[in-house]
Amino acid sequence: MSLLADLLSKSKNEASEKNTAVPPHLASIVTRTSDRKKRHARFIVIAAIVLFVVIVGFGAVYYANVFIKPSLTLKRPSAPQSAAVTGAPVKPEPVAQTAPAVEEPAKAAQAATDVRKPEPLNAQRPGKAGVTDGEPAGGAEGPKRQPSEKTDPYTVQQKPAEAMRYEKQDKMSAQDRRNSERDAAIYSARNYEESGNLAQAIASYRKALQSDGKNYIIMTGLAGALLKTGAYAESVQYSRLALNYNRGYVPAIINLAIASIHLGDKTEGEQSLLRARSLEPGNKNVLYNLALLYENQNRYQEARDVYEKLASTGDVQGLTALGRIMEKQGKREDAKKIYRDILTSNTADPKTKQYANERLVLLGN
Repeated sequence: MSLLADLLSKSKNEASEKNTAVPPHLASIVTRTSDRKKRHARFIVIAAIVLFVVIVGFGAVYYANVFIKPSLTLKRPSAPQSAAVTGAPVKPEPVAQTAPAVEEPAKAAQAATDVRKPEPLNAQRPGKAGVTDGEPAGGAEGPKRQPSEKTDPYTVQQKPAEAMRYEKQDKMSAQDRRNSERDAAIYSARNYEESGNLAQAIASYRKALQSDGKNYIIMTGLAGALLKTGAYAESVQYSRLALNYNRGYVPAIINLAIASIHLGDKTEGEQSLLRARSLEPGNKNVLYNLALLYENQNRYQEARDVYEKLASTGDVQGLTALGRIMEKQGKREDAKKIYRDILTSNTADPKTKQYANERLVLLGN
């Protein structure tokens, strides 16, 4: 009886243990599901933190742009406004408007207006007025202003057209005003020189030189005017000063040569003319002055060679001088042939033809 009771008790215990035991595969499934839920919860927490940080960052930027930047802009000292914005416009002092300097061609025939006998050497005039070596002519732009600080887009203000015009006039630099004064003085000097008022021409050239003290063209114009008045020594000084700034400026070299010859330094004059010829072989003024120097020194063959080159260009003055040299060398027939050529020339003026006809009559046709 007791044995049967023990067996039944043991059987009940085993059945109870079987009912309460968990299957192995079921435990693994439960474990994996729990791990997945934990990872999902962790991902949601991290995403929420990142989203919160991004929202806070955008909020900080927006707050800075809307509230902080305008306040800084208001505290910034404002740039000075033009007169038209803050009150009644005040016009700047008017600047003298001058006509541009006019270029005048060099007059090669000016050295000897009377074809009957050689005249003293003539001054050489400069080319365009107001032009410097490496510098622009009058009216050139002055030094450019540096660009101002970038304007804040919150403080941009449109200026009226009238205010902008006044502001543009105010920007004319001192150099621009000096250039205008220089060109006006050169223009006056040229007019005075054309009318024969050499004293006023010299004064105007000096005034122009005060505005542009390194302008070798103004110095050459002043040297030429001084040469016409007989101030040879002072003319030499300004010619040399011009050549210090431009050693190859032929009009200054010619003026230096002519003034040196008048001062008795014929060697300096000849060397200067030869140098000018090497720079500009076809310059008629250079050729005529060099040939005239040789003729006055009785160096007839050298003078003839230069006159022939001048005459080959069709220059009537060169032909007249060549006929004169032929007469001095005793070559009457050659001289008569040259005078006949002058009479048939279409470029010779009536006075030159009359002179050629008179020489033919004296030479016996």
